[in-house]
Amino acid sequence: MIYRSIINHSLVFCKYSTNQAVFSSQSFSAIAIIKAVVVKEAALRSIALNFSLSMNENSIKTCLEVLKPKFEYFQKTINDYNMIPALKELQIQVLSMQAINNKKRREI
Repeated sequence: MIYRSIINHSLVFCKYSTNQAVFSSQSFSAIAIIKAVVVKEAALRSIALNFSLSMNENSIKTCLEVLKPKFEYFQKTINDYNMIPALKELQIQVLSMQAINNKKRREI
């Protein structure tokens, strides 16, 4: 079976056989999520599990490269959100200046 992560679009490959399941992916977060789900389900059924994990260090770099644009997008969104109060204040000041200018024009 093959699954695709909706977060980073990495693939997770699953091989099942009697008393064994092997999961492989370039995404360590996908493997961590699968492990958490499997452990929870096994605990509910009182099934003992043995896990072994081997990690290719290149997969960490690949995963971070995939996630980097998402992190940058969220950082930009946070920065934009933090600018809202300053922009509102600037808008109020502009409106105040326009009102003052309109009042002066009427006086002239």
